Amino acid sequence: MTGRLLIAGCAVALGTALLAQDIPPPPPPPPPSPISAVARDAPTGLGVGRASLSGRVVTDETTPQPVRRASVRLGGVDSNGGRIAVTDDAGRFAFAGLPAGRYVLTPTREGFVGVAYGAKRPDRPGSALTIADGQQLTGVVVRMLRGAVITGTVRDETGQPAPGQLISVMRYGFSTQTGERALQPVRGLFSATADDRGIYRVYGLAPGDYVVVAPQGIGSRNGVDVHRVTAADVSWATQQIQNRGRAGSPTLPSPPRAPNILYAPVFFPGVPNEASATTITLSAGQERAGVDISLLLVPTAAISGTVSFADGSTPTGVQLFLLAHDRIEGLAFSGFSSVPTVVNGKFTFTGLTPGRYTVTARPASAPPTSRGGGPPPSAESMAQFALTEVNVDGQDVTVALRLQTGATVAGRLAFSGTLPPPADLSRVRVALSAVIGRGQAAIGVAPATVDASGAFDFAGVAPGRYRLSASVPGSGPTTGWQVRSAMVAGSDALDTPLEIGSAPVSDIVVTFTDRPADLSGRIQDAKGQPAPEYFVIVFASDKKFWTPQSRWIQAKRPASDGRFTFPNLPPGTYNLAAVTDVEQGEWFDPSFLAQLAPASITLTIVEGEKKIQDIQVAAN
Repeated sequence: MTGRLLIAGCAVALGTALLAQDIPPPPPPPPPSPISAVARDAPTGLGVGRASLSGRVVTDETTPQPVRRASVRLGGVDSNGGRIAVTDDAGRFAFAGLPAGRYVLTPTREGFVGVAYGAKRPDRPGSALTIADGQQLTGVVVRMLRGAVITGTVRDETGQPAPGQLISVMRYGFSTQTGERALQPVRGLFSATADDRGIYRVYGLAPGDYVVVAPQGIGSRNGVDVHRVTAADVSWATQQIQNRGRAGSPTLPSPPRAPNILYAPVFFPGVPNEASATTITLSAGQERAGVDISLLLVPTAAISGTVSFADGSTPTGVQLFLLAHDRIEGLAFSGFSSVPTVVNGKFTFTGLTPGRYTVTARPASAPPTSRGGGPPPSAESMAQFALTEVNVDGQDVTVALRLQTGATVAGRLAFSGTLPPPADLSRVRVALSAVIGRGQAAIGVAPATVDASGAFDFAGVAPGRYRLSASVPGSGPTTGWQVRSAMVAGSDALDTPLEIGSAPVSDIVVTFTDRPADLSGRIQDAKGQPAPEYFVIVFASDKKFWTPQSRWIQAKRPASDGRFTFPNLPPGTYNLAAVTDVEQGEWFDPSFLAQLAPASITLTIVEGEKKIQDIQVAAN
């Protein structure tokens, strides 16, 4: 089925298309540069062909300047691998011997912001370049922004420089897990370590709003206690030295030990949480100095305890994890404690700053110190778990973890289509992933065990909400077997979280199809020319599917010829819209989709359909 529709209001809903600025003609060719402007000949997955691509990298300024020595990566949209060229003194690059296909072009250079070709902003997808067999594509221009800078000084609680302290720069974006706006790491390694003067400098930042944080990092979280040295400590140590070797000298009792302390995460300008943090707004190339941070010392405590089976016996081996509820989302390893040593079921986590924590435990598949002696743990014991929440406020806490048996979740695989089912069903992957909100914690579930008949089961599933996923090895977005549904009690676990309690679940039917539906088309402007500067978004008309990572929502940047494809869409009714700009992941935000719906095309897709729907956007 083919259709064409003029969307007059779609671009109006979220902005007006931006016209590309004219770029001055390039200067006369300079003498040959010692650095080659032609792609490095290295083994790649792109293959070899007769086409070529050339262009220039320039600054995104009123009077563009060439960006010299930039690395330009050409990546295949439909294949793995890529090629790299280095620009010459005029900012020129070239790739030769290319096969026909679609490509993404991305330049990078220290001090600049990497922006994919055709992207409106640094954190937006670019436009794919479509190259025909033997085509000589020239005149491609890629703009790069000069990066902004954040710099400042880190000081300890006494006002002295804190050399070696890590500083991270973050910004708000849509979380792939919860769908909420949350702090996300800036793309690339945008962090810095303070030098001997306590000064840090983070460069290459794109225009936008940022939050600066000094993560917990001075001191060890486990195995080492850090505490202040008091005047009583100094006096006691001095007397010990003076009395050394004196006959009859009294043995002095050591003074009471000061509480353990640690530097807690602190946000600019020196506050303990992101809600009180100051947002720093940067423009292109701006240097923001004076972003100083004073570290904050807080009392720490330990969580100690024991792990045992319901009958009181001690597991031979156990896996223990600790997760802080007030972790900084998006900051690597934030809130995770290192694994403690467990001896005879006893454990201790030390160096914990005030906050709420969750401790989880599972029997280990083998004793950590096993040298081959003793029987392996039984399947029944491996299906057990323990999970408890603990509040830490500077005082040591003791907990007793009692392992309990998790639920069994089981089902079978079904295949609906003309292809023969996979020969080895045990290789089919079926997984459960916990659905958790911000500040929550859950215990993971190992992938299901699938037998030759297609029956599968998960053992030891803790109570909670889970989403099911499944895949057949060797299948691609448009080839092989695609998962269609995972039905249990009339609900599809691919879309609606599965509520697991203590009772077993045994009737899940996961169905695969070899006839997935897809939607494709072309987006054109009012003159019938390709309009790759738009984003095309398809989403279910039913709002119940407007959830994070929903398979009913896809967003694409069209290729340079305006073509787009959305593979493997579930059968149903959809809205199709084109917008001039969108933030990464924003298409999962229900409020954003509600804005799009009135200015979108409504269409229905049935199973196995290869639907074509062109879009024509009208000038405002």
